Amino acid sequence: MKRVILTFILLATFIFSYSGNFDIYPNPAANEISINSNSQVKSIEIFNLLGSKVFSKEIQNFELLQNLNISQLKEGRYFIKIVFLNNTSEVTTLIKK
Repeated sequence: MKRVILTFILLATFIFSYSGNFDIYPNPAANEISINSNSQVKSIEIFNLLGSKVFSKEIQNFELLQNLNISQLKEGRYFIKIVFLNNTSEVTTLIKK
């Protein structure tokens, strides 16, 4: 009987805090997503699975609905962090197809 030892290294740590203050659609998405929020959005950040920031946008008009072009992202899974005007934030996953 062979033994297999697996070692995992956590490269990115995100505390998932998602209470439903925003919706992302479509998800999975190819070129553009819409973010519909119950609170005013201050900034949007997208991270790859290694924890590297691959996209960042400061919102100037603090609207509740944001359209975001994600065509520059490679296919895969990402974390999207929404920072609200009151400096709270929420993180969820985004799938780019």
